[in-house]
Amino acid sequence: MARWIRGWLMLLLLAVVLLVGVLAGGYFLPVASDREFWREFWVSPAVGGLAAVLAAIVAFFASRHVAREQRRAAQRAEWWERAEWALNRAISIHSHERDAGLRALMALVDTATDTEADIIAGVTSALYAGTTAGGERNEFQTE
Repeated sequence: MARWIRGWLMLLLLAVVLLVGVLAGGYFLPVASDREFWREFWVSPAVGGLAAVLAAIVAFFASRHVAREQRRAAQRAEWWERAEWALNRAISIHSHERDAGLRALMALVDTATDTEADIIAGVTSALYAGTTAGGERNEFQTE
């Protein structure tokens, strides 16, 4: 990732240096001081093509970012569906369902964020300590 950022920074620096050179009177290219050349250059098809390529590059990176965010959101939603299933099993009155729910929760904690892991820890400790967060007696206490 740092290499990628370094490449973009070098490209940006090159563009700034070239722009400063053109504005300062053409220190880099002999044609930089030729105003007629630049007037024709900026309205040429080559600049239009370059603008299209740059727009495509920007669109590519923007869509890639959106796709990553959507994929992460979908993964989190699927995780929560699994966690909901496991929590429902963990409060079951049947011991085999309770065991399955607890085992699933233990597996889910490995891929949970810190907040999600805290939620699971809080719910399971309240369930199996015999009290709720408010201190009332819990009806789902294990045998």
